[in-house]
Amino acid sequence: MLKMPLDVLRGDANLLDPAVLDTVLESCDTRTQNHLGIDIFCLGILLLYPEKELLKLPNFGRKSLAGLRAAVESHGYKMEQGVALFPAYQTFLKDSGISETMPSAVRLADQTHEAIRTHVAELYGIDTETSPSEEISLDISLPCWTLETVGETPLSNTLTGLCQKAFEAAVLSRLNPSENTPSITSDEGYHPTEGYQISIRVPITLCDSWKSAFKTSFLNQVAQELSVDATLRFQALEEITKKIAAAFAP
Repeated sequence: MLKMPLDVLRGDANLLDPAVLDTVLESCDTRTQNHLGIDIFCLGILLLYPEKELLKLPNFGRKSLAGLRAAVESHGYKMEQGVALFPAYQTFLKDSGISETMPSAVRLADQTHEAIRTHVAELYGIDTETSPSEEISLDISLPCWTLETVGETPLSNTLTGLCQKAFEAAVLSRLNPSENTPSITSDEGYHPTEGYQISIRVPITLCDSWKSAFKTSFLNQVAQELSVDATLRFQALEEITKKIAAAFAP
């Protein structure tokens, strides 16, 4: 059954995968594979091209077009299925200056390739970011003497718990900012004696609802800002000092 309507293509990540286009073209002749144009590197781009535009490509005739059409349809899609997006795509190529360099280019520059991919993703409503994993972390700078003590389970749990709460509060404050929300104070100007500080990586655990609700880039930005937060660093140092003092108290 053919995926006729454009709406069916919305959010289809296969449209951005060059490997999917390669699979579609496997049944086509070598001429077709070699003459699609350097910017047609994924199925999403191919489907938005009018067939009459493809026929303008060098050494690409009606026989090649017929073979390409059959190959596309055998994979459940249809030529010109996304043709309504072609004007916006052409405008993008022109406004960005890509269309001017295209005729003489042997291959797309990495930056140009990514720009085209990003635009095509926007046209089809495809989210190019994966859901965040549990690898979000904070890198907290602390005195060297904490290296061994933090490695102990109670202190490690204390530091992890402190950073976890600070991270969650920072995320929520960005979603619902208020005058009472404490601001992050950059600690980038902090320069202790050489060899005095170390960077301790503290993993942040994300609940399932956060993984589906927030983009990785947003959560990483919060983590990066917190990693240089002077208030959090001093809170961490204070908690560690308290735990050590309590351990040696008579």
